[in-house]
Amino acid sequence: MRFIMIAWALALLLVACAAPPTPLPGQALPGTEWELATLHGRQLVEGTNITLSFEVLVLRGFAGCNHYSADYQLVGNELQISFISITAQLCQEPQGVMAQEEAYMAALQRVATYRIADDRLTTWSGADDELMVFRQRVPSDMDPADLMGTRWRLDTINDGAPPGPDITLEIPEAGVFTGFAGCRHYEARYQAEGDKIQLTMIAMKETDCDASEEVKLREADYTTHLEMATHYRLFQGQLDLVTARGDVLRFVPLP
Repeated sequence: MRFIMIAWALALLLVACAAPPTPLPGQALPGTEWELATLHGRQLVEGTNITLSFEVLVLRGFAGCNHYSADYQLVGNELQISFISITAQLCQEPQGVMAQEEAYMAALQRVATYRIADDRLTTWSGADDELMVFRQRVPSDMDPADLMGTRWRLDTINDGAPPGPDITLEIPEAGVFTGFAGCRHYEARYQAEGDKIQLTMIAMKETDCDASEEVKLREADYTTHLEMATHYRLFQGQLDLVTARGDVLRFVPLP
């Protein structure tokens, strides 16, 4: 009888070790934001960024090239993701980004259980099949009202060489961007909450750009980055706009 009880206890211990642990108390998914650290135990393709944010029963994110959304349900440590939709853009660079995006979307559909611990979100498809590990993004304490009335000049993108002295961003009122993109003037509409920001529209005020091809490409690059902004940060007299791809546009005040 004693042998049977010991064997039974050992069997329970093995099951407990194999099964993914339950989420820690008080660590709910709604309202959290994450960045993918590993996919099937591998690091991401260099120069790519994959994000995941949870709202109530809906999740959204950026898969490396396209934006996606899905429904989800939670029961204990079980996580079921369904009705996934994704935009249909094709990205040529970085090399491997589309294959990685496809693998990520397939992994999302296989998620069965999860755990949050040490600012990491780990997902499994089964008892010992780890799919993805995310690191938590900690929101900055920002007030969108502080953006109003500010005027900026683009200083760097990803701390690189200055893209030019003439690209500007002005925020005359809540929800409105205006500025000069290098060849033409633009106006945009945005929504902001906390440190989150999203452009809902951008339009150029002039039809043609009578400039060199280099200037045209620089303008297109800037407006593309601007359209992909997801977060902002005001600090030390500077403004950072962070894009879904993880790029950082740093602005300094206009004189």
